[in-house]
Order: sequence, then C-alpha cells, then structure tokens
Amino acid sequence: MKLNIINFTVTIIIIILVTVIFGNKYFIDVILAGVVSLINAIAGYIIFLILMKKEFHQMMKWIFKSILARIAFIILATYLLIHFSVVKPIPFVLMLFVFYPLHQFIEIKFIKNWQNKRRN
Repeated sequence: MKLNIINFTVTIIIIILVTVIFGNKYFIDVILAGVVSLINAIAGYIIFLILMKKEFHQMMKWIFKSILARIAFIILATYLLIHFSVVKPIPFVLMLFVFYPLHQFIEIKFIKNWQNKRRN
C-alpha cells in the first residue's frame, strides 16, 4: 500500500508542476500520461503482492512476463489515445517518458527493499 501512496503522490506533484509551468494547455495530456503510467505501476505492485509467496526464481519469471503484458497495455493505450485524438502526441509521449521511469524506479526500489528484508 505504501508503494501506491508514493506513486500517487509523485504523480500528483508532477502534474501540478507541469500545469504550473505550461498552464492548462497540456493538462489532459499530462493527466492521461500519469494515469496510464500509474495504472501500470499499480498493476505491477498487485502482481508482485500476489507472487511474493512463490519461490524467488518463479516469482521473477512471472514478474518479467507481467512486464511484457504491462508494456503492451501502455503501447495499446498510447495508440488508442493518439488515434482517437484524445491527446496531442508529443506532450503525451514526453510526459509518459517522465512518469514511466519514475514509477518503475519506485516499484523496483520497493521490490529491492522487500528482497533485502527477505534475506535478513
């Protein structure tokens, strides 16, 4: 649950900063990029919670498979949002490039902390 709160907080802060800097011109693009990336991060967190009881090797195998599925979701969501002109392509993709690595960093840090606690 702590991971979701951190991801949500970081997402809101970035949305506010970008809105303050660029105004409302790209507000929908920023919001939707943050939402797509946040859905991806929350899905990763839920999958990790489900798999954490498995053997480490099995867990990592399923996590990597889920990463492929989650990337496919991001690509599909990006395509649909751009194809139906819901967002402007450049601001949306640029903001996705901001949110995605940030959410992945937080997710990986959480998994690494869990792994360190498991060793002790």
